[in-house]
Amino acid sequence: FVFNLSILLLFGKILFRRFPAKKDAVSFLAKAFAWTLSVLSSSIVLCALFKVGYSTYADRYGYRGTRGFFYAGNDITAVLMVLLPLVVCLALSMPRNRRKKQLIFFIYAAGSTLTALLLIGSKTAFVAAIGTVAVDVIAAVWQAVAKRSFYPVLRFAFIPLTCGSLFFVLMLPDLLAKQEPGIVGQVKESWQVSSEIAQIEGTTVALLSGRQVKMLAVLDEVKAAGPYAYLFGLGRGSQPYTLEMDLFEFLFFYGLIGSIAMLWIYVRDGFRAIIAFFKKPNIVALGALMGLAMTVGYGLMAGHVFFSVTAGFYLAITLVFCNIFFMKDQKEAMEHEN
Repeated sequence: FVFNLSILLLFGKILFRRFPAKKDAVSFLAKAFAWTLSVLSSSIVLCALFKVGYSTYADRYGYRGTRGFFYAGNDITAVLMVLLPLVVCLALSMPRNRRKKQLIFFIYAAGSTLTALLLIGSKTAFVAAIGTVAVDVIAAVWQAVAKRSFYPVLRFAFIPLTCGSLFFVLMLPDLLAKQEPGIVGQVKESWQVSSEIAQIEGTTVALLSGRQVKMLAVLDEVKAAGPYAYLFGLGRGSQPYTLEMDLFEFLFFYGLIGSIAMLWIYVRDGFRAIIAFFKKPNIVALGALMGLAMTVGYGLMAGHVFFSVTAGFYLAITLVFCNIFFMKDQKEAMEHEN
């Protein structure tokens, strides 16, 4: 958590020493995000193609999904979730005179990430894929109307086309062997099992994957400890395991005062970005806020974002991007640095 917070506080200042102009800092981060998605998602696609790596789930319903060689499916899903809507909107907003190679690269990064989310096959991955497509369809239409051009919608269409092309490549070995494409069955199985869990064990179990059992046990400890625990928490070291539900970990382990002290900078920067967006709507800002909203919601309810170096790092970097993007000019950027 301290590492992620230090990134939020210091990375923007460091970035402005290298790129004093706001547009250069934004461009650097945009390219970094696209490269991140391209490398991470391509590694998952390649693992699925060569049938190596780890399953996302190995539980009472069997083995399903693929997360490549990433240690935790939750972490990689959160990274893809926070960056995908932003990278899509960056691609939609590129001027037509921008180099075609850069546009193609951004479209590939988005399409391969959409493919990777479907391959991961977790509930959160499906939500991220569906939510991103829904919001970015709106963004594409918005940009098309604003620019009076069909070009943004055409750009967006290439993203699911890229996803479909990658799935065709994944299906190709089975098609050449005249077998039923196994990769389609894997994605379908992941979706069906998520629905079955909700029907058989209830929506709460499906959404929280049993985390509510640990959460209720810790809640009993908090109640037994009394007012002091309400204010300052039980302490993280007193617990044999983590809850993987950030909201309750903050409240139960650090109390009300600790939660406010730890989260107020995130809340401040988040509300600044929201207010700035409503003052001057922009599809790039919409993509950033969509990614942040999904990731924070995931972390608070059923994930492990704020206390994860991987997911928390990209959450902080995306907030830094918002801070820079909404700055008015270079003068304000320099004032922010000082």
